[in-house]
Amino acid sequence: MMAIPNIATTGLRDALQIAIESFNAGKLLEAERLAIAISLDYPSSFEANNLLAGCLLTNAKLERAAETYKTVLQLDPSYEIGHFNLAVCLQDLGRLNEALESYSSAIALNATFSSAYFNRGSVLKSLGRYSEAVSDLARAFGLEPSRTDFCNSLGDALEKLGRYQEAINIFEKCINPDNEHRIIGCLYSEGKLEEANEMLASLASRDRERKSYRIPLASISAFISDQTGSKNSYPLVEDPISQISTTNIIPQIQAKTGDWGLFLEDLVSELRDLTRFSWTHTATKNGSQTEQVLFNSKSASVLLLKGLIEEQIDSYRDRVLGTSSEPFGLFWPSDPDLAGWFVELSSGGYQEMHTHDTAWLSGVFYLEVPEGPIENEGAIRFSLCNERYPRIRPEIEALNYKPKVGDLVLFPSSLPHGTVPIGDGKCRLCVAFDLLPKNQITQ
Repeated sequence: MMAIPNIATTGLRDALQIAIESFNAGKLLEAERLAIAISLDYPSSFEANNLLAGCLLTNAKLERAAETYKTVLQLDPSYEIGHFNLAVCLQDLGRLNEALESYSSAIALNATFSSAYFNRGSVLKSLGRYSEAVSDLARAFGLEPSRTDFCNSLGDALEKLGRYQEAINIFEKCINPDNEHRIIGCLYSEGKLEEANEMLASLASRDRERKSYRIPLASISAFISDQTGSKNSYPLVEDPISQISTTNIIPQIQAKTGDWGLFLEDLVSELRDLTRFSWTHTATKNGSQTEQVLFNSKSASVLLLKGLIEEQIDSYRDRVLGTSSEPFGLFWPSDPDLAGWFVELSSGGYQEMHTHDTAWLSGVFYLEVPEGPIENEGAIRFSLCNERYPRIRPEIEALNYKPKVGDLVLFPSSLPHGTVPIGDGKCRLCVAFDLLPKNQITQ
C-alpha cells in the first residue's frame, strides 16, 4: 500500500501529481486516500476536490461523489464537466429530476456537449418522456453520427413512440450486429412479417457460415415465430423453455465441505464485501449487483462454487449435444469464459425481463429466497415474449419457477427472463453467471 505523503512538505502540486499517477495506474483506492488527504489540507482547492470527486465516482461511491462535485461547482460554477459528472452520480442514484437539471446546466455552458444531450435523453426515456428524449438524442446523434450508442438510443426512443419506420431509418444509418434485431423488431411491428423473416433467414445463413450465432436475433426470431405461428427463421434453439435445467447442489456442497451452513455463511460474507451498484440502466430494480468479477476471487468458497457450476454446465452441454441437432448444441462455444456477479433484491425488488446478449448459456445460484404464502414471490420468470413490441395474440408460453435455497438454474441466454417482485421486508440473494464465447464476432 502506498504511504500518504506529507503534503505540507511535498506541496499541493506534487501531491496531486502522485495521486493522479496512482489513479492513472488503476490504483483507485490509493488515489482516493491521497485525494482525501489533499482535500483536507486544501479544502478550497478546485483541483484537490475535483480529483477526489473523480476518485469517488470511479469507485462507485456515488453519494459522496455527488456531494464533492457540489463543492467543486461552488468553487467553479462554470465547470461543465463538473455539472455533467454530478448529473451522472444523480442519475445512477435514481435522482432523475435532479440529474436533468445538472445535465441542462452542462448544456447551457456548452451547446455542443453531445454526451450531455445523450445522457439527458436517456434520463427522459427513463421517465417515459419519449418525445423530449427524441429531441435530445437526435441532437447528440447529429453532433456525433459515428456513435452507434447514440444511434441505437435514438432508434429505441422512436420505437417507444411507435414510430417504427423512423426508427428503422435511424438504425440503418449505422447498421451493425447490435441493432440488426431492432430493425427486424420494427419490421414486425409495422406488419412487414415477410421482410422480417427474410432478413432473419439471410442473417441465419450468414451466421451459420461463421459458426457464430447472435443471441438477440435468436430471441426476436423465437418471439416472431411464437406470435405468428410461422417457421423460426433464426432457429438457435427451437423451444428454449424446454432447455431450462434446475438442480439443487446443496448435497454436492455438503459432500465436499461437510458443512453447507458454514459454506453459505462464508460465501455471503465475501459477496457482501464486493462493491455493488444500483444503476438505473440495469435490469435490477430496488436492488443492487456487482460487476462481473466474482470468479476472479481465489477464496475457497468461490472456487468451490465455480467448480460445481462448471460441472453442471458440462453435464448440461453433454445432454444438449447428445439430444439436439440445433445450432445451440452444434455451435456450443469452445473454451468459453465464465463470468459471475452477485445480485441482491430488497423490498419490492425485481428484475425486468431481459436477455444476456453476449453470452451463450446463463444461470443463477440461489443463496437466499423469500419464504411465505405469496404465490411466485421472487420466482424467476421465463417467457418468449419481447415486451418491446406489440403482440399479435395475447397468449404466450411462459414459466414461473420459484427457487429454493441451493437451486442452480441454467437456461439459453436468448430466453427472456426476469423476476416476480418480492414483498416488503424480504430479501433475495443470488449469484448470476454467463458462459461467454471467447471469440464472439462483433463486426
